[in-house]
Amino acid sequence: MPIDTAILERAGITVSTADLERLFNDAILHWVPPYSPPDARAGLPPATQEALYAVGVSPDDLAPLRPDERRADLEAAAEHAGLAASALTVSQAAARLSIDPSRIRQRLAARTLFGIRVEGSWRLPRFQFTDDGRHPVPGFGTIAPHFADLHPLDVATWFTTPQQDLLLGVAANEEIATSPRDWLIGGGDPRALLPIIDELRGYA
Repeated sequence: MPIDTAILERAGITVSTADLERLFNDAILHWVPPYSPPDARAGLPPATQEALYAVGVSPDDLAPLRPDERRADLEAAAEHAGLAASALTVSQAAARLSIDPSRIRQRLAARTLFGIRVEGSWRLPRFQFTDDGRHPVPGFGTIAPHFADLHPLDVATWFTTPQQDLLLGVAANEEIATSPRDWLIGGGDPRALLPIIDELRGYA
């Protein structure tokens, strides 16, 4: 089944099937190890295996994944390819923000915008911009430097996923967890996110 770019096109993202396939192949090379997964049943001493079985681990839990089972590394490769394909080039970001491309490069160097390298060039994931794409998310420049040593997928997932540490009042005596992105767009203090980012760095 060929890759369908219609979803990207509906979001205003123009990318050819060939480019998307190339990005996916590059992501696979990065994420998927070039060797068969080890069989823990052969690599673990019998005593260790018996101890694991005693606490509820089954022999199937130690076996390599079957061809029909979900592979986290392959899913990560697909997510990374999607992130790269939908990201803005420096020129595209500059045009949307109505500034010179050199200013985008300056902000990437200062790490007040978040960039990823794709085929040797900078791309800017869209999650850091408002829905209309004309402005960075308010306060993003304050937190962006703290993403420097984190993987782009970790940043993207954390920034767009509701966090239990971030609660917004939606009605009298009612609060709801919100994502860091929505927190900032709603006027939340970016400095409140810094301790949570530190926790994320500890888990990454």
